[in-house]
Amino acid sequence: SYEFVIKSAKYADGKQFAGVWIPERHFHPFGGIFPNPVVLASALARETSKIRIGAGSVVLPLHNPIRVVEEWSV
Repeated sequence: SYEFVIKSAKYADGKQFAGVWIPERHFHPFGGIFPNPVVLASALARETSKIRIGAGSVVLPLHNPIRVVEEWSV
């Protein structure tokens, strides 16, 4: 599953797409296989160079707001 997402992001980066979006695992079956959107975003950031990486949502009641800011700032 990670390989598919990473290959897709690399393709999008190479074709100059604007961005990729990662689903929150609690609200979409596809996102359920990944531990946290920021973990997958970190993997994609390492493998791409130009594409914007975002999360479809980050649910603050499920995560500590300070932790969310810290993780996404990395």
